[in-house]
Amino acid sequence: MPLKKYIPAIYQVGRDNSKLIVLMLIFGLLPLAASSLVVIGLQSHSWIFGIDIRLLYLLITLGASLLIGAALSPSTLVAILCGYYLGWMGLIPIFISYPLAALLGLYLGKLINRVFKTVPFEEVDSLKPYLGNIEKNQTLMIASLRLSPVLPFAMINIFLAKFSLDLWKYTYASMLGMLPRTLLFFWGGKNAREVWSFVQNPEFEGFLSLLPFILVIVALLGLIVVLKRVVSVPGK
Repeated sequence: MPLKKYIPAIYQVGRDNSKLIVLMLIFGLLPLAASSLVVIGLQSHSWIFGIDIRLLYLLITLGASLLIGAALSPSTLVAILCGYYLGWMGLIPIFISYPLAALLGLYLGKLINRVFKTVPFEEVDSLKPYLGNIEKNQTLMIASLRLSPVLPFAMINIFLAKFSLDLWKYTYASMLGMLPRTLLFFWGGKNAREVWSFVQNPEFEGFLSLLPFILVIVALLGLIVVLKRVVSVPGK
């Protein structure tokens, strides 16, 4: 499928949604900055991880849902800490908090788009013929966006909030896409000798070191498939 067929739509989306682009960049960088404060706070209050296990699981689940959903922490940081401090049982708060964070992030994204009055995609003329096809392929689109380790969780929320999404499809597609990189960093945290050194400089051995690059390639291929499906039969 020639690239020139969907360049006009992409260009107009960017031109008519300059606020959206700026918001995506801001919320892409916000978790990286805010997570430093989270790490400093946890380092100076490490006693938290020694409290009653049931209370700890509750605090981690609620805290992770709020921090990730509100763009105050990358999901990878939560995965590392759960792996290091809780071992395999750390998967429990992860599998509970991540869907909650995804839903919270989506609703906050809608609120932010509304407050800053970004242009609805339905009003972008060059996109109108393709919105139906985007809706049909939303599961693959969401999973591919979540899969890439280089696309911040909050940035994707701002973008996806512009669409009318099926909440069930959005939630399980988000989990499906986040699962590989979550397990990678969970495994890294579980086997880290010193958690805070690993948080600052995650290093993996052997095949695991190649996995982030593989995820980027697979995510890119998935997005290319979505673009081809959206452009190939516009409006149907």
